[in-house]
Amino acid sequence: MGGVGGPARPGDVEYEPLTYLVECFLREVGRLTDNRYGLGEPLTVELHRGHVLAVLAYGAAIAERAQASRWLYAREALSVGVSGERVAAAMGLTWVELAGELTRWADLQLRFGHITGDEHAAVLGMIGAQS
Repeated sequence: MGGVGGPARPGDVEYEPLTYLVECFLREVGRLTDNRYGLGEPLTVELHRGHVLAVLAYGAAIAERAQASRWLYAREALSVGVSGERVAAAMGLTWVELAGELTRWADLQLRFGHITGDEHAAVLGMIGAQS
């Protein structure tokens, strides 16, 4: 790991289930909150630094994981009949932004062999049906 108290960079965070990462994040936040309000043993400067870095690293890893899966779930939502406008709204985007980003995602997935040509065509078809 990256230092005293936990990971110091998102790359130090091992690939674990998201629920585990959130638990680790909240545990580190709890340690810092306790320290801030004088609860429990005070943290040494080194431990304090380690816990702060761990909060930042876990937070970045959680955000990265959530961002990485968003297009997969956007595709899934469209495939089960959720309207493009509702999917876009749930993601804080406009339909035009969603369509563009989902197209780019599908193109990259196809290029790297993560989806088949038929799956790529299905994504583009769902986007086209909404436009």
